[in-house]
Amino acid sequence: MSEPSYYQRHIFFCLNQRDNGENACLQHGAQEGFDRCKARVKAEGLAAPGKVRVNRAGCMERCAGGPVAVVYPEAVWYTYVDADDIDEIVESHLKNGRVVERLRRQRRVVAVDARRQHLVGRQRVAGVEDADHFADVETHRNRP
Repeated sequence: MSEPSYYQRHIFFCLNQRDNGENACLQHGAQEGFDRCKARVKAEGLAAPGKVRVNRAGCMERCAGGPVAVVYPEAVWYTYVDADDIDEIVESHLKNGRVVERLRRQRRVVAVDARRQHLVGRQRVAGVEDADHFADVETHRNRP
């Protein structure tokens, strides 16, 4: 019989930065997303052995839909835009075990011009001025 995992859930945030100008999660608000998640997990009393761990990660080779995070043991990949997205991941998935389908990063991604336009007018976690990096994310959010 195997020993239970030290943490119930473990979320990793890609915080990769590339100096050659190539797309990377750090330039799209990954640090702010990580910081927000860590603070929310702590505030919810989830930061403890047997509960939730929030960790930094290097490049996870999913740059096209960045920023990205992955939750284990379920191996659910997320892409996020703002503090509301992070809060929903914490509340729904990390705290209650329910995957946030609208933020789930799919294997196949396509351009979503309507989403890009919606992002331009929204305040985002990182205050990113340019929402073009979300042009390849398929139906990221279904909120009005």
